[in-house]
Amino acid sequence: DLGHRMPLLGFGTSQLTGAAGEEAVLHALSVGYRHIDGAENYNNDVDIGRAVRRSGVPREELFIVNKLSRSWGAAARGAVLQQLEHMGVDYFDLYMLHGPHQNYSIMRETWEILEELVDEGKIRSLGVSNFDEQQMDAVLQFSKKRLAYVQNKLSPFRPGHQANPHGSDLVRYARRNGIMFVGYSAVNAWPGRLDPLQDLILRQLADLKQVSVAQLLNRWVLQLGASVIPRSSNKARIEENAKLFHFHLTTQEMAYISGLQWFVHDSNNKPFFPNIFGVKKTTPGPVDVIFRNDVGHSVQIAWLSDDGREIDLGKVSQGEDFSQLTVTGHKFGIRYSSSGASTKLVRSHRVGQGQNLDDMVGDKQLILMSSFLEDAKLEL
Repeated sequence: DLGHRMPLLGFGTSQLTGAAGEEAVLHALSVGYRHIDGAENYNNDVDIGRAVRRSGVPREELFIVNKLSRSWGAAARGAVLQQLEHMGVDYFDLYMLHGPHQNYSIMRETWEILEELVDEGKIRSLGVSNFDEQQMDAVLQFSKKRLAYVQNKLSPFRPGHQANPHGSDLVRYARRNGIMFVGYSAVNAWPGRLDPLQDLILRQLADLKQVSVAQLLNRWVLQLGASVIPRSSNKARIEENAKLFHFHLTTQEMAYISGLQWFVHDSNNKPFFPNIFGVKKTTPGPVDVIFRNDVGHSVQIAWLSDDGREIDLGKVSQGEDFSQLTVTGHKFGIRYSSSGASTKLVRSHRVGQGQNLDDMVGDKQLILMSSFLEDAKLEL
């Protein structure tokens, strides 16, 4: 922003409170971290301050970041000054809004107070966190000080934001606007359900590099051109997360990691990285299906639950139809009316998404029983 330098590797402190939080920050400083990230909602400014003083690291070698989480409007000034007092420092290297306010007038009022604190030397640079493209556009419209920094969720399954329904490439947006992108929670499933640490592709890549999956993902963030702020209370993990500069990911490896989002069916996140796997993306939602028995015998149709149980829906005689309202991805099976026949599987598919379906009845998806018999795992 004004010639200030920020270490690319930072240490996140969310949920690190009390003596355990103090010790975690102290250990991070002892193994070389110099970029410490706090927030009003973390309630650990005092703990971070104690760790900083105990470390003996000169203030000028540190890059201390804090956030305004809840003290909007006129309350912002007092909140910042209190955070400085609790942490025992004279200024923050960077201060940000922890998230957008739904009322842009209040957000602008708050931002103007932070700009005044920049003029007073209490803050050096300003940023935002958990903002999407439109929200950052709004800040750029009314900001008199440079928006220098955005801190958002950045993981293979949630690249760029907790929710990104429009598929905006926020990393590229930040670069285009001269904003430093900082990624948090690269290894955390939240707010989704898929755990990157358990992904087989990532585990194989990590083994090839002789690093942990956490190191692999944090390195991926760095090579996207972003800064990264891993968090841990475990001393060994804190040390491991700092070892990101002794290996490099190839273009192909970066593409594999970035492409993983194409495997996720998530209406809140639209992929924007290149689809290197050729996966057909299906939007989650309701599906109206007609199963048509075009085989020479009666069949039994069943819904297959996630735990493998078969729940019979009904018997369909030759030439008859069976209608079912379901949702994307539900599994169905058919078997011959004789009890010993093997079950054939099909997945429901939302009309108009993914591959083209020629067999339609109005707005309903038509699936022929014969398609089950041709392929035991037919995906539509």
